Order: sequence, then C-alpha cells, then structure tokens
Amino acid sequence: MPETKTIKKIGLGLAMVLMLILPVSAGAEEKIDAYDVKIKINPDASINVIETIRYDFGTARRHGIFRNIPVKYKTEEGNYQLRISDIAVADKNGRSYHFTKSYIDNDLKIKIGDADKLISGKKTYVIAYKVKRAINYFDDQDELYWNVVGDQWKVEIEQVSAKVELPEEGIVGQVACYAGAYGSTKSCLNKGLNGRQAFFSHGKLMAGEGLTIVVGFPKGIVWEPGAWEKFLARLRDNGILFLPVAVLAGMIYLWQTRGRDPRGRGTIIAQFDAPDQLSPAEVGTLVDEKAEAKDITAEIIYLAIKGYLKIKRIEEKKWFSKKVDYKLEKKKEGDAALNSFQLQLLRGLFKEGNPIRLSQLEESFYQDFRNIQKQIYAALVEKGYFPHNPSRVRS
Repeated sequence: MPETKTIKKIGLGLAMVLMLILPVSAGAEEKIDAYDVKIKINPDASINVIETIRYDFGTARRHGIFRNIPVKYKTEEGNYQLRISDIAVADKNGRSYHFTKSYIDNDLKIKIGDADKLISGKKTYVIAYKVKRAINYFDDQDELYWNVVGDQWKVEIEQVSAKVELPEEGIVGQVACYAGAYGSTKSCLNKGLNGRQAFFSHGKLMAGEGLTIVVGFPKGIVWEPGAWEKFLARLRDNGILFLPVAVLAGMIYLWQTRGRDPRGRGTIIAQFDAPDQLSPAEVGTLVDEKAEAKDITAEIIYLAIKGYLKIKRIEEKKWFSKKVDYKLEKKKEGDAALNSFQLQLLRGLFKEGNPIRLSQLEESFYQDFRNIQKQIYAALVEKGYFPHNPSRVRS
C-alpha cells in the first residue's frame, strides 16, 4: 500500500510538470480559419462588399469580434474619406448578429456580439456593407484599390480569398495584390482575371499582416463625378480648411446686401438755394447730423432777411477795449409761413421783451434752444432725411 501511494504521488507530480512545460494545444488558440471577400462594383461607382469570416475562438470565451475599416486617408490634396452605409451582420444561416458602430480616429469600428453572452469555438460572421468614393480615376483607366484584409487583426489568418466583379459591360484590364505588413510590396500567392471578374488568394497571414488588391478597368464603365461634385466632396472632407473662404464669402455677402451705401441719384447739379425749401438750421443739421448754436444763429439771420426781426450791432467802449453786443427788434409776429421751430425761436428771443439784447438771453434761452433742437430733428425725420432722430441714434 505505501508503494501504491508513492506511485500515485509520482504520477500526479509528473502530470503537473507536463501541464507546465508542454505547449497549449492548437485548438485553444484563437485564429481565423478563412477570410473570404466578394466585391461588386456598381455602375454608379459604389461597391457592395460581403466579407465571410470563419473565426475560431478555440477555448477562449469572448463576446464577439471587432471589424475595423479604415475610412479616412491623407492625400496630397488633403483629407479623403470613404462613405460607408447599409451595414449588416449575420451568421452563415442568415441570422442577424447584434452589432454597434462608431468612428474612432481614421476607422469605422464595428463591434459584433452581445455584451451579456460569452461564446467560444468556431463562428461564422458575414459582414455586408456599401462603400462610396472607393474608385480612383486616372487619365487612361479607373481603378479599385482596396484593403481586403486590414493589418489590425491580432490573430493569424489561415487563408484569404477575394473576388471582384465589374458591371455587365466591364472587362478587367489588369490586377495586382500585395500581402504582408503595412507597406509591403510582396505579391500575394495567386491572382487572375476572367472577363469582368478578378480573383485573388493567399495563404497564411500572421497577426498584423494584411492583403491589398488592385483592379484596373477601362474608363466609362462606372460613373465619374464632375469637377463640382469633387469640389463638394473635398469641401465636406476638409471643411476646416475652407472655413476662411466661407467666412470671406459671408462677409462679402453681408457687405453687398447691408454694408454698401445706398445707390446715388446720378449726377448732382449744384444748386445755390436750399433744396426742398429747407431753412438754414435744417441744412446745417443735415451736414453734420447735429443742430448746433451756429445753425440757430443762421436761422436768426434768415428770420431777419424775411423781415420778422431787425438786428443791430452795438459797440461799447470799456477802458482799453470794446464790448460787442447785438440788439434784436421784432418787426412782425410769426405767421403761417414759418414752421414750428421758427415760431419757437421767435417766441424764445422776445419772451423777455422787445427790443432785447442778445446778452440778456444768456441765462434764459438754453431751454428754448433744447426745444428748438428737438423740433428741427423732428422736422427732418418727417421730411424723410433721417429714418430716426439722429441725436437718439448717436446715444
């Protein structure tokens, strides 16, 4: 019995050592058994892509997989972005998988799987989507340049195949393919063409390696956008670069519609009389948009010319100087020929008596002056020379 126990202990120890030193079986390693891609090029220059990925999780327990599709590229003309739509994910029997999509850096990231469910073993994922702006246009031919397998997979891929199909009237002109790490110029194992179809295949790809294909075909097979469509697409991809141009265009539009001075009336003939029967105070206010003391002074002289008052200059000697004053004498009362501020001016000048010296008005005329200012502004607004009271606008 002791010997039996000893043998069991030795056997158990050997088993534990073997578990530590022997490699884990291949079945436990994650890998992709097959990666098959079918691409159909449409007459409108869009492409339909169907990827069939046979993924082996081995003994690992995962929620699903990630499929990263590069959509943003740097070119000599700036940023270039693919347009991807109509995404669908199903198993080999056509049953839909749950998935979400997001844009991270330059990639469209498709997250396939259920966060509440763990899976292992072999699963098949059929990913379908539509791509616009994947065709390159050259002078002598058009071309599809496509990363069939990106270099972001972290597992080995046992074998890859791809088929590209042109529209019915198309004929494949030339093909090329490259396998390996990013930037590799190593050709894939097999490539060929047959009428409007091109075929590619390759053996094992290590983690971080990809497969890129090139299919050239004659011009006119697919639609090519015009200069205006290309400009709009470039604007969409590089909006920030066109921001200064957009701001300039907006400022030009605002200047054209709101900032330019009103159109003139053509040649203006000089007139040596006030237009529109305007008084001197009104004309002076129009010049600088202010009714000032000099404008009221001109109005007093104007009333004298019209015979409503008389102005006499008075000089008085004061020791070694002389004092100048003016005597105002009202000759007739205001009548219907005068406007409101002219009547107010007459009343303000002679409210202390008749005749009166100008120096006597220094302490009392300022209130009349304010009222006359307001009436001048109101008269010019009423006649359409100002849209609003210029004094209020300045404030």
